[in-house]
Amino acid sequence: MRDRLRAAMVENLRRRGGAAKLLLPARGETLATVAQAHRGDPIAAAVALIREGDPAAISFNQSEADIATFMAQPWVMTGSDASPGHPRVYGTFARKYDVYVRGRHVLTLRQFIDRSTALTAETFGLTGRGHLRPGAFADVVVFDPNAYAARATYAQPTLPAAGVRTVLVNGALAVDRGALTGAAAGRALPHRPTPGSCPGGP
Repeated sequence: MRDRLRAAMVENLRRRGGAAKLLLPARGETLATVAQAHRGDPIAAAVALIREGDPAAISFNQSEADIATFMAQPWVMTGSDASPGHPRVYGTFARKYDVYVRGRHVLTLRQFIDRSTALTAETFGLTGRGHLRPGAFADVVVFDPNAYAARATYAQPTLPAAGVRTVLVNGALAVDRGALTGAAAGRALPHRPTPGSCPGGP
């Protein structure tokens, strides 16, 4: 079994671009760096790390051209898997706007807003969410279009985005003039698929 696992890990590492493309956020090092203590063998290093626990890893193997192509599709929504230590936990939406709306013009402002709000709510059957309309829940973000950008980095992954002026969650003021108020009015939203929708989504 060990030989089979090693062969599979070698192939997986090749597809991901090599050990230098895998960052271990808890250690602040790449797998290639950690492998130096294992005679340069990244597989031996990975096995040793797995034996210690369940290490999180950030993979740098995506193509910017592929990302832009996928993002332009009308069914693609904004989101993050919220992996601990990854700057996208705090910066996903702001980075998408700053890079792909304002910087590269892959999306319009209207498309960005729709695919970060209405499309998501409709896809997951979240009634009363995602639209500014009478009777809907008051979830509102007001940002400065000239300043909205991610500040989170791999070294400081919990820095909040710049340019956010006001945030209302269920009608409660969560951010006022760029500062957190301490109000926590959010609540868990169960997934209720709309009739005829695909449970897994596109």
